[in-house]
Amino acid sequence: MNAHPSGQVRFAIARHLRLCGLHGLRHINPMTNKSELPVKICVQCGKPMVWRKKWEKNWDEVKFCSQRCRRDAKAGVPPRFAPQPITKD
Repeated sequence: MNAHPSGQVRFAIARHLRLCGLHGLRHINPMTNKSELPVKICVQCGKPMVWRKKWEKNWDEVKFCSQRCRRDAKAGVPPRFAPQPITKD
């Protein structure tokens, strides 16, 4: 028996993941909702960053969403957004 799934099986699995909203989430358990992952805001551009497996060991130190934002901050480029304080209503 072949250990790799056939093309039809792979297609069916990929289709199921797309329909469930899990397409492209290979690094997390498929039973975990993406909405349950921690989120941070990039200090340079203000875009939300969702937790990634490669950030697992240093998630507390992650500040920037990309190399561009890291480079801009190091060069002294002003942030493209003003951080808003989080208020509970």
